[in-house]
Amino acid sequence: MRMDLRGKSVSASLALILVVDVSGSMGGGPSTNQNHWTVPPTFASDLAPIEEAIGRVQPGGGTEIYPALKESIQAITPIRTPRVAEFAD
Repeated sequence: MRMDLRGKSVSASLALILVVDVSGSMGGGPSTNQNHWTVPPTFASDLAPIEEAIGRVQPGGGTEIYPALKESIQAITPIRTPRVAEFAD
């Protein structure tokens, strides 16, 4: 198959959300069971603020991963090609 894209703007509708377990078991800290967005869904055209926010993450809390997965799936559903990856111990 061939497509002539000369003079046309092409953009993919791809989204990736990483759900990361940063529970107390990851660092021996106290346990709470709240999830939060380290970086709210946004365009990744400027990676510096995203990298800085991820770099500030500290371990603590429990592992209530299902509410975080549910919220991430709801946030990403309108995207044509959604991807959710979960990392936990």
